[in-house]
Amino acid sequence: MFEPQAFTIEFRKQQNTVHLRLAGYFDGPAAYRLADLLQGNFRPGDRVFIGTERLRWVAPGGRSALRTLLRWIGVPSEAVYFKGSKAPALAYDGSKVITFKAGGKCGCGKDCATCGGKKGKKNGAATRDEQVH
Repeated sequence: MFEPQAFTIEFRKQQNTVHLRLAGYFDGPAAYRLADLLQGNFRPGDRVFIGTERLRWVAPGGRSALRTLLRWIGVPSEAVYFKGSKAPALAYDGSKVITFKAGGKCGCGKDCATCGGKKGKKNGAATRDEQVH
């Protein structure tokens, strides 16, 4: 018998960008929790980055539930960016998938654990290694 597994969302907002990191098993109820969180924190003009690297599984109906719920609360698909190994499983029409080139740098241009260095710069140049599809 299938037993529901834990699902968690790490949330951070900086200016007009919402960062979410998903972990666990993504299904319809998980999509509802994500939409509920965004409903209270998303403003028109914001961008939403959803990290999927910690997801273990995406239910077949998870993507359609997420798409429907985000449209319902007014989050345009053009404002949603998915990254990580499960990004293709969650991305829907109009949303974007960020893939990383060899080297694995996120290209955020800031001082994060992935880019390293001061303000994401190494040897005087900003790193920019992602591709948006």
